[in-house]
Amino acid sequence: MIDYKKVFIIYNSKDRALIQPVIDSLSTILDPCISEDVNRAGEPLTTKIRQDIESSNVIVPFLTNNSMSSPWVNQELGYAFRWQLDNDGEPLILPVCKESLQPSGFLTKKDIEMIPLLARDIDETTYRLIKRLREYIDRNFVVIEKVKVTCGNCKTPFDIDIPKQEVIDEAVKEKGFIPANHQGCSMENLLDPRTLTVARHQRMIDPKNIGIVTSHKVGSFSGSPNYQAL
Repeated sequence: MIDYKKVFIIYNSKDRALIQPVIDSLSTILDPCISEDVNRAGEPLTTKIRQDIESSNVIVPFLTNNSMSSPWVNQELGYAFRWQLDNDGEPLILPVCKESLQPSGFLTKKDIEMIPLLARDIDETTYRLIKRLREYIDRNFVVIEKVKVTCGNCKTPFDIDIPKQEVIDEAVKEKGFIPANHQGCSMENLLDPRTLTVARHQRMIDPKNIGIVTSHKVGSFSGSPNYQAL
């Protein structure tokens, strides 16, 4: 059975530091399932990995020189493509590919969409990936409804309704933030619209103005008289 929020991540452990911010962002709205390459060349895929691939809504392989030279990563990719072929084109396989890399094999198919892996701007990679995932996963009915936030001040976890994509796009364009209010805390968290993670938090100076900026509005708060940046 497909878990509509489950995204299976294929990558090489040598790239973990590079892609960890992407995984952190995906974790705020989805359930990424991570299979780490541990140099088990020649071993068959475990039953657990096969089950995880088969129950995922999207497969996201991170294509780098490290992963493309890994027999284990290639085994997982091969199984994912075979499962997709036998399952009427699902799940979606959405590679995130290093710009200078030339993919081979199944990855050269003309209909394969790829997200660029921008090592110097990993937040832009995250933004493009999340936008495409929302488009695909929510294509028939809404699956992604909430963003998980941890307050930057009191460290309390809470959820907010995810803004519409056009609101996020506007915030990116205006270099603004997505406000995330946590009741019971005097601080307001400002989410980076590209990553949906807390970029900073600010103290509301004038209690009368609390609630004027909602989680569905775009805000660029530098110089705002109602907030004090920490």
